[in-house]
Amino acid sequence: MRIDIFNVGHGAAALVVADNNNLVLFDCGHDANGFRPSVYLPQNWRAVQQLVVSHYDSDHVSDLANLRARMPIERLLSNPSISVNEIRQLKLQEGPLTPGMAALLEMKSRFGAVQNEADLAGISIPYFYLPYGPRFSDMNNLSIVAFVRYGDFCAVIPGDIERAGWLALLENHDFRQQLAAVNVFVASHHGRDNGYCEEVFQYCHPDIVVISDGPIQHDSQQHCYDRHARGLNFSRDGWRYVLTTRWDGHIVIDKTLGQAFTIRKGR
Repeated sequence: MRIDIFNVGHGAAALVVADNNNLVLFDCGHDANGFRPSVYLPQNWRAVQQLVVSHYDSDHVSDLANLRARMPIERLLSNPSISVNEIRQLKLQEGPLTPGMAALLEMKSRFGAVQNEADLAGISIPYFYLPYGPRFSDMNNLSIVAFVRYGDFCAVIPGDIERAGWLALLENHDFRQQLAAVNVFVASHHGRDNGYCEEVFQYCHPDIVVISDGPIQHDSQQHCYDRHARGLNFSRDGWRYVLTTRWDGHIVIDKTLGQAFTIRKGR
């Protein structure tokens, strides 16, 4: 199995490649001056077996209209508790729908709920979400929090969930059990403070934290996760506790059953 965490600035995009070459794409953001999933994926694969949209925001789907035009997307997973019309009404309060958001809403209308899982050659992707309603009506806390599990390896991709959402999910015993297995923790909301929840790390003790972000635009992105990670020893850098796409570029995680996972950076 391979996980690519792409350098897409303040967007979000990560790819899981199973041993049978099937794909799960987490979000479909892009870098206006660089990487686009809609260019890279069709050069190497014929279809995306599943798209997971972790968060209903334009930076998570900015390249989706282009990708849909160039290759099939067979399944869609997003928070099912909020309807297409409810999303549309909320997004229109921010201005006209972007092409990516319009593409997502059309897909959500067409696909409905995920009826069957893709064949991922032994990878499982348990996921959790909070229901849309009086307690949580903001888009960030409606994020899908997904775990990518393969053998003894686990990564968590939490979208843009904020502290209140984390605390609500921590009430779930199954969620806490998943956190306890995590090796790679992708920081919520590009590492900003509003996505940080210290209580998560009472259960989660990752080897390393990954922050997917662009140049710092918010002081809150300075928040330090390194005290929560065990750390990994890189040949050129020594011990690292946090990797960022801003400084390290694309980040690639490789996992073979029966072997320790490895991380490469700078591709």
